[in-house]
Amino acid sequence: MKVTRPPGRNPAYDAVSNSWQSTPPGVPARTPWHPGRFLNRNYLAPLGLTQSQAARLLGLSRRRLHEVVHGQRAMTPDTALRCAIVFRTDAMFWLALQAAWDSFHAWKNLRLQGRRVRGAH
Repeated sequence: MKVTRPPGRNPAYDAVSNSWQSTPPGVPARTPWHPGRFLNRNYLAPLGLTQSQAARLLGLSRRRLHEVVHGQRAMTPDTALRCAIVFRTDAMFWLALQAAWDSFHAWKNLRLQGRRVRGAH
């Protein structure tokens, strides 16, 4: 039995179109924790540190730490190193949290752009 496709449909287009549905490898399927939220929930709060005290320990401005904690600023390599030193963790851990956050949101934005592009045709 021969399988026929509707006129005007391109199987290659369908394959590419469906690739926008699944999350690529390495990109979290769910919204990951922002590193600042993780820092607040797992380090500052349990240790009873205020943002001012933590900023002083880390050698950061209170504003910079506040923005990180509230997800308004990224965990930079500099901040990751400072957190690693003060909280005796691995700097790569903090950078991995930031990479997960960034890749998830980049994927989310790319999917939205893809929908707009496909919807325009």
